[in-house]
Amino acid sequence: MMATARTSIGNRYILRLDGVDAGFVQSFEGGDIVGEVVSATVGTSEISRKHIGSVRYEPITLEVSIPINGPLRDWVYSFMNLNIQHKNGSIIVADYDYNAVKEIEFSNALISEVGFPAADASAKEAAYLTVKIRPEFTRSKKTGGKINVKPAIKQKGALVSNFRLNIDGLDCSKVAKVSGLTVRQTFSGDELGSMRDYELLLTSVEFSNLAVTFAAASAKSWEDWFEDFVIKGNSGQDQEKSGSITYLSPDLKGELLTIELSNLGIFSLKSEKAENTADQVPRMTAQLYCEQMKLAKIKQ
Repeated sequence: MMATARTSIGNRYILRLDGVDAGFVQSFEGGDIVGEVVSATVGTSEISRKHIGSVRYEPITLEVSIPINGPLRDWVYSFMNLNIQHKNGSIIVADYDYNAVKEIEFSNALISEVGFPAADASAKEAAYLTVKIRPEFTRSKKTGGKINVKPAIKQKGALVSNFRLNIDGLDCSKVAKVSGLTVRQTFSGDELGSMRDYELLLTSVEFSNLAVTFAAASAKSWEDWFEDFVIKGNSGQDQEKSGSITYLSPDLKGELLTIELSNLGIFSLKSEKAENTADQVPRMTAQLYCEQMKLAKIKQ
């Protein structure tokens, strides 16, 4: 069984897609090879006989900095715009001095999930994108040599506090938090003959809801929409809204990544728990569904 590589002090991880450097990876896990155990009763025996049937390759989860660049950016962009692409690639594990020690190869992989970090104006954490891929085949091998790291593939570090939310007709000027967003594609697997591997077939796409927390002083437009959309029942497609969330550069001037949100509908609007403290700003949280998310093209 292939050992799973995880983030550790001194290690560096470099992603390659179709032979091209795709940037540094903050962390990764998965890609293990697992044999499926099959049980069957033989004759009149009360003991089930067991054997290995199909072989399964576990998903690989990557955590990468925002913005994403090069071939990984293009792959994620295609995924978000429902243009399914298979990729061959590898993750190279190198030491602190960029000496390669191990390579995890994967073939005919699809992106199955992309997770965007929660935005929080009061937080100081770095913003990382989570990309989960489903390979049809993986192999781990020892390797060597020096990794030629090009400055162009080094990632800048965005913060989760640097963001901008826009939703048509709503006051987003005092938004404090936006929940993390997830786009997930599910697959069915067809066994491929004597090779015992799986062909992955796309079956559905799911877009997560989002929660938006904002100062109660800016609630008027949100309350009006909730009143009309939920209480009065005017919730047709023509009453849904569009919007976007953008992760910004440290100086708040550059746009590093923008998610376009389509067919938003509000279904909950609540006040946060009130505390009897002088410095607390009253806040409200709106819950919205979203029918589709796309990644906007960013000028590089």
